[in-house]
Amino acid sequence: MNLYSQNGQVSGETTKMSLGDAVKNGIIAHEFLAYCLAMTYQFLVRVGVSPEKLRFRQHMKDEMAHYAADCWDAEILSDRFGWVEVVGIADRTDFDLKAHAKQSEKELSVYVSYDTPRKVQKFVVKPDMGVLGPCSREKQERLQMP
Repeated sequence: MNLYSQNGQVSGETTKMSLGDAVKNGIIAHEFLAYCLAMTYQFLVRVGVSPEKLRFRQHMKDEMAHYAADCWDAEILSDRFGWVEVVGIADRTDFDLKAHAKQSEKELSVYVSYDTPRKVQKFVVKPDMGVLGPCSREKQERLQMP
C-alpha cells in the first residue's frame, strides 16, 4: 500500500509497504487502525480507484486533532486538483468515552483480563454457486460473489 507517513512528508517520499510492516515499524499506531486502512483501500479499489493513484497520508503532529492518537487520510490523485482527501480515518482513543463518563459521572469502561490468550474459531459460509446458480437462473446475476 502507498503510505505517505509523517517522515515521508518531511522527505517528500511515498513508501510502498505492507500494513503489517507499517505496524511493526511503528508507522501505523496499531493493527486495528491498519485494518481500517485496509478496508478503506479495498472499498476504494472496488469502486474503481486505481491503486497507483491512491495513497494514505498520515497527519503531521501539528495537524492531528487533540483527541487523536493517529490519523490517516485516503487521498486520490486527480488530474485537475492533485492529491485530494476522500476519506479520513482517526484513532480517537477513548476520548469520547472519557468525555461522556465525566459528564454523566458514570464509569463507561470495560476491561476483561484473561489468564491465557483466547482463541476464537471463525465460521465462514461460502456459497457454492455451481449448486445455487442452476436453482435460480433468473436471479443468478444477483447471487454472484464479488
